[in-house]
Amino acid sequence: MIRRAEQKDIERCVELGHHFYKQTAYGQVPYCYESASITMNLSLDQGLFAVLEVDGIVEGFILGLMSPMIFNRNVNVGAELAWWVQPEYRKGRYGIDLLKFMEQLAQDEGVNIWSMMSLEAVEPEKIETIYKRMGYTKSENTFMRIF
Repeated sequence: MIRRAEQKDIERCVELGHHFYKQTAYGQVPYCYESASITMNLSLDQGLFAVLEVDGIVEGFILGLMSPMIFNRNVNVGAELAWWVQPEYRKGRYGIDLLKFMEQLAQDEGVNIWSMMSLEAVEPEKIETIYKRMGYTKSENTFMRIF
């Protein structure tokens, strides 16, 4: 089942978020469970947090945040912060259905432009293909440097 996240899901999603985090390039920065919880609560408050539940257990999530566009405050932009589905549930449609559900949540919450990212460590070419099939346009590449 894919549904809106609820407060009761935060603890499990913070755990799953650690799995997501291990796939990022932020490895030099320690994962902070409290920080993840605070951000997930912000996403929950904005209505931009969805979970994948299988047999009563949350096995994936997607969350984002929304703000006015820097160049036009009448346009709301939303960005995915993390999209994670446990590896054993990545075959089939779970991940795509979760993304489609999130897109609907974003539209319902007044988001005009939604952006998605991909991790270099998790099949970026496959994810790019999925995004393009769903109507996304590649807009930019992100580079990071940890000081």
